[in-house]
Amino acid sequence: MTFIATAAIVGGSLTAAGGLAKLGMSLSGRKKRIEEQRQAKAQMEERMEDYENLDTSNLAANVTNQYRNMENTYEDLTVNQQQAQFEAQQGAQQRANIMQGLQGAAGGVV
Repeated sequence: MTFIATAAIVGGSLTAAGGLAKLGMSLSGRKKRIEEQRQAKAQMEERMEDYENLDTSNLAANVTNQYRNMENTYEDLTVNQQQAQFEAQQGAQQRANIMQGLQGAAGGVV
């Protein structure tokens, strides 16, 4: 029984020592972390002040139209009506040929 009691005491002591070591390590860097947090908060407040002081009264004040002096090259473009009519006639002729072929295949009356 004394062996078990001794092992329990030793195990408990090791656990306590580990806990104290973790506590010591966490406390050792505490001041540095607090200083980092203070600096981050000051930086955030500075940025927030800059943001609040932004002038958003006229966001398009200095915008210029980069296309205002460009010429429309397609302004005077015309359609070749003779070619368009020719193509329309060709299409109509093709459709008529297809219909004639279908009429012959279906055995239509001539």
